[in-house]
Amino acid sequence: MIISLSAGAGSTEIYPWTVSGTVNVGDVVAITGAKTISRAAAGTAAAFPPIGICIARSGDLAQVALNGEIATGLTGLTVGTTYWLSTTAGQLVTTKPSSNAFVIGTATSTTDLLVSSSQTNISGSSNGGTLTSFGITSSNNSVIVTGSPITESGTINLALAAPNLSTGGTGLSSTAGQGAMIYATSATTTVSQAISPSFKNRFINGDMRIDQRNNGAAVVKGNYPVDRWVYNTNGTATLSASRSTTAPPGFSNSMTISVTTGVSCAAAEFAGFYQQVEGTQIADFAWGTASAKPVTISFWVRSSVTGTYGVRLISYATVWANFQTYTIDQANTWERKTLTFAASTGGTWHIDNQGSLSVWFDIGSGTNYRGVNENTWTSSGWTTSSSQANFVGTTGASLFVTGVQLEQSQVATAFELRPYTVEMMLCRRYFNYYGGTGAFFGNWAQSANSPPNRTGQFGIRYFTTMRAAPSYTYSAANTLSLSSYGGITPVSFYPLSYGNQGAMWYMNQQSSFIQLGVVTTRPSFTAFITMSAEI
Repeated sequence: MIISLSAGAGSTEIYPWTVSGTVNVGDVVAITGAKTISRAAAGTAAAFPPIGICIARSGDLAQVALNGEIATGLTGLTVGTTYWLSTTAGQLVTTKPSSNAFVIGTATSTTDLLVSSSQTNISGSSNGGTLTSFGITSSNNSVIVTGSPITESGTINLALAAPNLSTGGTGLSSTAGQGAMIYATSATTTVSQAISPSFKNRFINGDMRIDQRNNGAAVVKGNYPVDRWVYNTNGTATLSASRSTTAPPGFSNSMTISVTTGVSCAAAEFAGFYQQVEGTQIADFAWGTASAKPVTISFWVRSSVTGTYGVRLISYATVWANFQTYTIDQANTWERKTLTFAASTGGTWHIDNQGSLSVWFDIGSGTNYRGVNENTWTSSGWTTSSSQANFVGTTGASLFVTGVQLEQSQVATAFELRPYTVEMMLCRRYFNYYGGTGAFFGNWAQSANSPPNRTGQFGIRYFTTMRAAPSYTYSAANTLSLSSYGGITPVSFYPLSYGNQGAMWYMNQQSSFIQLGVVTTRPSFTAFITMSAEI
């Protein structure tokens, strides 16, 4: 079986992909690199050459998807607008032209289109520039990606995501910059490929849906507006943050930070939001070794303050950091940003349940945190550049962020939307809220009966194994009821012994002898226990 790449006659396209040779049954071959469309003169037609992947089988058909990829170099797009495939071949429109029309994607800037189609063919244009007819067919024992003329220069990241072979198999899969992992099951049958792995996103709660602590209420600096995300400043600006329902298409929530009283950060002051990533989450990055891998961060952001913002990756164990910047182009407009960070062959990176990586999003730190040499690993600890926007110093400013993803990749792929119950369980490894109105806490067993003290214990098993033995906060004893809903009110309770899977709680009630009973919330009260194993 031969893997080959071919270019049409007279084309000016650049092919950084370099894969050829015989592939034996069971071999795995990686095709790497993005495809760049390079044109001598924009606006003139040029053949878009095919990319051939030989699978030694004719008659196979597959779908091509560009889901989550960015088409750049276009013009005249309206940010945040959804574009549809027109009934006129090669045209994009902003109004759905027919009931079966294909959604192509959403503009993330005036020149970038976030493609969200999973159809066999993708066509479209912007102000005369066309992005037309990506299809995949079979001929001469090869799967061929074909295309109509491209009449505008730019870059198209091509992805074959989860296509189906009509003759069987699990399909081909390719992501721009990483390419396909293709393996043969037989020299004469089909090509199979595992689809993009689950849990590719190493951030937890990147879509900001989970907020166990506050249920959408605003919090002050140094706290978690949503699960796993902290915002903080040591400056004097007055800020608030919370979960929001303002979100780009495809998302239900975001995290928002608002500036009540803007004060610019002094040189040694910082301002931003961050997530601490556990070592077990990124062990496969192989950072700190010669086998280290690059990573990509992608996210949606909207701010009333345009300009340059920084994102820093830093080791939790040592000051070994790398920062890059991005630009918010239009005020109060959702824009998708992507940043690819070089592999870190240096530094100390935990691969156990300790904190390993901290990812900081800067919103206006002082000059001590502003550096040079972006995308370079150093011991400086810089968080942003000298051109950082002064968000924190702008009274009335607001910023929203969601769809935050960290993946082992050289390109950004579509956001991994995990089921709500799965995301909640991931959050509960670090924080649990136990209780509420009418809640059941555990079964009581009395251990001592020496009036006025009648003491006993009840056990709580956590929803999931926590990262470490947690710290606790809990409501007053008079919010609980012993024996049944509306029963005896205890005078004290506290954790007696605990680990990362559960805890035994001590409780004292001075009313009467109750050998066995249940512990619930007292009527008209809210009882709670919180357990935190945050990094």
